[in-house]
Amino acid sequence: MKTSITLSPTRRFIVKAPTWEINACRSIPSRRYVSLRSEWIAPVTRLNSAHLLRVFPVSSCVWSDEALSAANESVSPRERVRDPFPHWYKYVQPPFDHQRTALDRAWSASSFAFFMEMGTGKTKTTIDLVCAKAMDGQIEAALIVAPLSMILGWRDEIKKQSPIKATISRLRSSKKATEWKIEEGVQLDSGFTFYLANIEGFSIGSLAKVAASATAGKRFAMVVDESTYIKNHETARTKSCIRIGQQAKARYILSGLPVLKGALDLYAQMQFLDPDIVGVGDFYCYRNRYAVMGGYENREVLGYQNLEELASLIAPHAFQITKKEALTLPDKVYKTVRVELTAPQLQQIKLLKSGLVGNRDQSRSVKNVLEKVLRIQQVSSGLSLALNADDRVIATPVADNPKMHALRDIMTGFDGKAIVWCSFVPEVHAVALLLDQLGISYVKHTGEDASIEHRQTAINEFQHGEPRVFIATVQSGGIAITLTAATLVVYISNSWSLQARAQSEDRAHRIGQTNKVTYIDLIADGSVDDLVRTALTEKRDLAEHIRLLINEGLPILGVD
Repeated sequence: MKTSITLSPTRRFIVKAPTWEINACRSIPSRRYVSLRSEWIAPVTRLNSAHLLRVFPVSSCVWSDEALSAANESVSPRERVRDPFPHWYKYVQPPFDHQRTALDRAWSASSFAFFMEMGTGKTKTTIDLVCAKAMDGQIEAALIVAPLSMILGWRDEIKKQSPIKATISRLRSSKKATEWKIEEGVQLDSGFTFYLANIEGFSIGSLAKVAASATAGKRFAMVVDESTYIKNHETARTKSCIRIGQQAKARYILSGLPVLKGALDLYAQMQFLDPDIVGVGDFYCYRNRYAVMGGYENREVLGYQNLEELASLIAPHAFQITKKEALTLPDKVYKTVRVELTAPQLQQIKLLKSGLVGNRDQSRSVKNVLEKVLRIQQVSSGLSLALNADDRVIATPVADNPKMHALRDIMTGFDGKAIVWCSFVPEVHAVALLLDQLGISYVKHTGEDASIEHRQTAINEFQHGEPRVFIATVQSGGIAITLTAATLVVYISNSWSLQARAQSEDRAHRIGQTNKVTYIDLIADGSVDDLVRTALTEKRDLAEHIRLLINEGLPILGVD
């Protein structure tokens, strides 16, 4: 009996093999066994095709014409002719050379990734690409899916960069969309609409349904900004983006940090663009190909493999550039200002390290290291912890705060504009109180006011008005905004997220910045500030860093 390979109507390889070929069949990268019919089913992917052609050559196996043609085409797809970005397109603002290169690479592609570091202008590049495709008659709408905090930034950038008359429609899940008109520019025969939707709303499905309905029956392009939001293939928002994207004429992703925690982050992003880019089938086949698994039940990623192969598959469909490569920007200067904790702070930290929060008469157990780190970080930033009637921890600013004393010294010796980043809302209030005492004007954003219009007003006032300081939590203000009026950035405390730190740093260090930017971390001795800063310096999120320390049996500054 010879092995036979045919093609199903749904474009799946059907492999029927004798029992002695079972190991060869099991080694097909992505496959399942149908016992009732004694056959193996494998999707037509690049890796499956290459494996079948190598292990089951035509000379010794029976291939149907359709299966052989599908395998050969998958392994060696016809080279696509790439046309350059059209010369007839009239930019509102001339692009940089790296943006022109990105546009040339992306013009002929129906799916493309802009892996451009923060501050290199990937938003403008995408708007020019979408507008050119609209003027060329390829699309009649664009769906922009981005984090909530970035929606008004997209609106303003579209107004600034679009050379066509268009409608900008902000989609909402529970009420009528808000619309803005671009009155100047080229009038397209069928009109054009930019739909803006926040990606957080895709998690519960209602906004995804609104977006799908708005684009139904239209030739549209779909853009996912900050595409690491869809790095988890199991989340509802990722599935919604992939499902809607399948109806789009063109799909684009934008990210400055596409691989935050490793190659596994790329799987869902590539699935959104085009499953055939990597062509391995499902996530578990992808993981088996590119990750080295181990640990408990083989669930822990120990490392990565075949990364050169993965990079070669993605490279034709992506443009990647760092800010250093793209722009000539002034230097970043990093400084650390250390402060000594007060006796009450040291006493409260001692209690926290022993597993208690609050005071000895009113306390509860802190069961894991991360919660201890969180509480110690709050105390180190000048917050006093207590429990309310519901047994919840309440953090309030203290009067004698070493970090506020240090900030006072910094601000009294500085006469420019500054950003002060905080991890906790009470820190923002403490900074605002200090600046009031110093008579220094400021604007702030904490997320307590959910309005992104409020944040945009604060940004505009800081960039172009009198306020000297922009105070915000990293979570509410650390992405997708431009704060190039600042030449000083102070971190009262650090976020645990590598992405949040990188994003917040580059609010001031991006296109438009002509001055050196100084970054100051306020570090409390005897606290966990050094632990958090070390994790970020070593390019890890804090949770990952602590897990590695625990696995290696290393101390965590007495916190564990």
